Amino acid sequence: MKFAQRDSPSNPLFHELEILKLEDLVKIESCLFVNKSLNNLQPSIFNNWFQFPSDIHGYPTRNAASGSLNVKTYNSHVYGRCSFINYAIKIWNFLQKSFPLKQFSEISVSQLKKLLKTYLIDLYIN
Repeated sequence: MKFAQRDSPSNPLFHELEILKLEDLVKIESCLFVNKSLNNLQPSIFNNWFQFPSDIHGYPTRNAASGSLNVKTYNSHVYGRCSFINYAIKIWNFLQKSFPLKQFSEISVSQLKKLLKTYLIDLYIN
């Protein structure tokens, strides 16, 4: 698209064209799914997939203050830890820590998408 050399690094090209890599698109869509579930914009079956630590514990925890989600524990590697739910929670918590002033659950879907896209494209430079 930019007629760059075959062996030139791709990150500067992705940044210049403001195109996201497939892995980053999956991250954004996972976060949008979590956001919609927390704001009850998804079908009701997804309402209890994601919980904050404050919903589980009656006392303040470190994760509750940061806006992170509760990570579920599973005995099975295949059916639990590698599931979409666990992946979405991990991505949500990682990105939540990258924006300490933002509470993703309180942001609209379009604002969250724009914020995450800008953040992930800016990572291509570094």
